[in-house]
Amino acid sequence: MAGVLGGAFGNPSDVVNVRMQNDGQLPPNKRRNYKNVLDGMIRICREEGPRVLLRGLGSSTNRAVLITVSQMTSYDLFKQACIDTFHFHNDLTTHFISSLSAGLVATTVCSPLDVVKTRIMSTHSSENTRHPLKIMKQMIKTEGFGSLFRGWMPAFVRLGPHTIVTFIVLEQLKKSYKHYST
Repeated sequence: MAGVLGGAFGNPSDVVNVRMQNDGQLPPNKRRNYKNVLDGMIRICREEGPRVLLRGLGSSTNRAVLITVSQMTSYDLFKQACIDTFHFHNDLTTHFISSLSAGLVATTVCSPLDVVKTRIMSTHSSENTRHPLKIMKQMIKTEGFGSLFRGWMPAFVRLGPHTIVTFIVLEQLKKSYKHYST
């Protein structure tokens, strides 16, 4: 549920963010030249209609769910494997390795949706937006399977440290709670 809500509430600013990042690659006559996120949201509502801020909503919420599920599940699996298989202790090293691995999994799982979401959000109002699975199928057909993982490294550079900090802080909070609750 957290992933769905986070993806939904963040979608309008994500649409503007994707468009602002994509602007430099467009011909001058197609650039939007938003001053900032707020300007982008206002102009989208005025020029294209407020519904455009919901463009890619399904992909955003699905991506957020996949990130949450893949991080949480893989972190626990990696942590347990470190402890059971490799005889690590439940300490900072284990938490770091497990969270780094969870970040790798989450980035890989979400990459195809990230790429498709970006394509949907960056389209002009005159362009036809299609269903994410149709976009993926077309990408694989015309650009190859690897096109679904375009931008994987920058995504990992962003998501990896986030995942590491999240789980290390979580483990420290759990440790503190255990200490103070006894």
